[in-house]
Amino acid sequence: WADSLQDLTLSLDDRYSSLAASDPAFALPENFFLSFECLHSLELLDIEKWSINNLSSFLPRVAKGWPKIRTLHLPLEHGPGVGLDVLRAIADSCADLRSLKVGVDLSSLPPLSEECGASFALRHELNILSVNSFCGISHGKKGIILIARYLNILFPYLKMELASMTNFQEASEMWKEVYEFVQAFQLVREDERNRV
Repeated sequence: WADSLQDLTLSLDDRYSSLAASDPAFALPENFFLSFECLHSLELLDIEKWSINNLSSFLPRVAKGWPKIRTLHLPLEHGPGVGLDVLRAIADSCADLRSLKVGVDLSSLPPLSEECGASFALRHELNILSVNSFCGISHGKKGIILIARYLNILFPYLKMELASMTNFQEASEMWKEVYEFVQAFQLVREDERNRV
């Protein structure tokens, strides 16, 4: 069955979803999630309301087993989320991915120097990124531009959806600014293509 499974949805009943953050019984264990690595025909994975232990540490490995995945929706309700480096690993492994929903941990930003733009860039065709953050960390304007540049380099066709459940107003405002910069980068790229 592992070779033929294309769609998998795991949803926690609303009666128990509030327990997922505090009760380990409502968190998907690492070994359970690691078993998804063998689902090579998977095109849609949608996990709702569950907490997933250590997601950032093993998602890059598991994603390598999903060459056909088009939709990857992971819980937005529980932190800490994945780092931007994990988004890069997902982009490298899942070329057909078009919709990604994930909590993002911005407690540390990856280095991105001026020189690494072209060699680091992808032409990944991810369209929709739905995000949530769990901390109100302020990176200032320079950090917001760095996050937007990082996303733009990975996903040049990106449209972002901000989660309605963003836990911190500060994080919500930051993601709005990030997306404004992503859109500006896209417009500049379009202008360059149209330059005569």
